[in-house]
Amino acid sequence: MAATIIYFFRLLFLGIAAILYIYFLPSLIAEKRNPLKAHSIFVFNLLTGWLIIPWIIALVLAYRMDSVPQSTA
Repeated sequence: MAATIIYFFRLLFLGIAAILYIYFLPSLIAEKRNPLKAHSIFVFNLLTGWLIIPWIIALVLAYRMDSVPQSTA
């Protein structure tokens, strides 16, 4: 019985983590491509990301950001 409960909560935790990852995917992409401008995508994603169309808009904006060249130092 205890093993079943532990398995259930582990599965629940992984499901919530996957949902949060997908929800904040535009913010993560924006942070990777241009950390200086990622704040605006994060705020937009946080406030309107639960709707499908604004989430897609945030994803497109994150991909369209100019990449900042990585320093080789």
